[in-house]
Amino acid sequence: MIPSLTKPALWLHAQRLTQHERANTATEANQVVYKLKSWLHGVELLPFYTGRGKEVAQIRLLFQQGRSRITVVLSGLGGIGKTQIALKYAEVYESEYDAIYWVNCRSMDTVKQSLFAVAVRIHLQNPSLPGWKEVLESQDIEKASLAVIDWLNQTQNDRWLVICDGYGQGPADDSSLVTGICTE
Repeated sequence: MIPSLTKPALWLHAQRLTQHERANTATEANQVVYKLKSWLHGVELLPFYTGRGKEVAQIRLLFQQGRSRITVVLSGLGGIGKTQIALKYAEVYESEYDAIYWVNCRSMDTVKQSLFAVAVRIHLQNPSLPGWKEVLESQDIEKASLAVIDWLNQTQNDRWLVICDGYGQGPADDSSLVTGICTE
């Protein structure tokens, strides 16, 4: 699992604050609900998934390194099972995250569509968040995408996993939207 952006890659990015970090954050955001039902729209774990436990365990170890933000990159040729490994990890460790999202990074349009769908879910869970209703009603997919990135970067929003699938396969590779999610 050595990162290589010359091959198609799948990024798993997580943020989890330690108890100490959480205690030192502002309390003003406490009224925002960050726990959302996991949503992996458009992908599913194969019903007969077997093996690859070693890779899932390696991802687990990487995410337990103690830093609050960690990005893990799975890279390799198409069809070797990167997506299924990420899905299995998400399934096994779902209870450790308040939210799990899937972002299709095959093109800029699919990145924005994925993030817009996340924005809709965030708004449904938090209808009183300022500005979200207006952004969604305007159908401004760019603003909605940026709002999701801002939401993920809020200090109190400290237990999420975003899976960026297809990174390295197209024009979304240079997207500030993707790097906004996956930077430390």
